[in-house]
Amino acid sequence: MIPIDYVVSLGHNCQTHFHIQRHNYNYEHGLPFNWSLSINHDGLIKLLDNKFSYLYNTNWAGIHFHDCGFTFCHIPFEQFKETKLLDLLYRCVNNFLDPGFQQKNILFIRRVTYISQKHKQDIIQSLKNVGFSNFYLELCADNDEKYNQYTDIDDIFYLNPNATHQGLNSWQGNYESWDKFFDYLLTKYQIKEQHNV
Repeated sequence: MIPIDYVVSLGHNCQTHFHIQRHNYNYEHGLPFNWSLSINHDGLIKLLDNKFSYLYNTNWAGIHFHDCGFTFCHIPFEQFKETKLLDLLYRCVNNFLDPGFQQKNILFIRRVTYISQKHKQDIIQSLKNVGFSNFYLELCADNDEKYNQYTDIDDIFYLNPNATHQGLNSWQGNYESWDKFFDYLLTKYQIKEQHNV
């Protein structure tokens, strides 16, 4: 069994972190992708490879937001200057980039609609580039035929697309299916339970 200190969401939306938190595996401090509404593959890679520098650029409300396809706490970047969430996002980014955190044994989870083997390797390389050294990446996707035919990855867990609950912004999920996903993870990893915060 592989020891894991924390399970961390890489999106693509907040449903992933919702279930990590529901199983008490979340990191005790906020992280940037926990409550992201959306983050596409290219945006994820850009944010990681640039160590989130887009977020600190004075012109971020324009092209950088659209390039990254990223929304935090269901508020688009262009509205952040009017809210206190900007400081929260900066704290989450600092937590993610903290060298002490990056040295922990991390299991990253990303829920996807489409991914290729190259995409997976891109994510792994970008996590290394940003400073993580002891980590694993697991992928899950809705068990939908229109997406399944496009992936060339064998080690992906397919979630039941039949919704049993609804989250913010109308995303829907299946508790039982996510529970089975975590049961599957526990056959490979020894994960420390954390306190929900």
